[in-house]
Amino acid sequence: MIFESNLPKNFWGFAVLTAAYINNRMPNTSIDGHTPYYLKYNTHADLKNLRVFGCDAYTLIPNSQRKKLDDKCKKMIFIGYSSMGYRLLDPTTKRIIISKNVKFNEEKKSSSDFNYVSPNIDGSELDAENESEEREIDIFVPSTR
Repeated sequence: MIFESNLPKNFWGFAVLTAAYINNRMPNTSIDGHTPYYLKYNTHADLKNLRVFGCDAYTLIPNSQRKKLDDKCKKMIFIGYSSMGYRLLDPTTKRIIISKNVKFNEEKKSSSDFNYVSPNIDGSELDAENESEEREIDIFVPSTR
């Protein structure tokens, strides 16, 4: 996944979380052809939201954060899933956001000119009480130079 996405090896943590997300939705012969997701929730997972790791993603900028002639969306990189939406990396600000309002270009992968490392991954999610359409996770991603 890392190689195909053109992301640096430092993003292996996000790739592992994404692989686990996908693996939990795949049938397994050791559990009679069921998926781990089905065994836990007693319902089949919706596979329509599966996306190509590292593909270009365009997230909607809320009206409150833009002026009349500003862009309506921002180019991001898809790096995984969250219970509240898609996990996206902003290559310009080096921040990770979680958004539901996303359009994907799965044909186009991110460029390989990244110059920073990913943050530690603890698997924690955002507080669901204050759920909105988009969340930002304030994580500093330092340079590797």
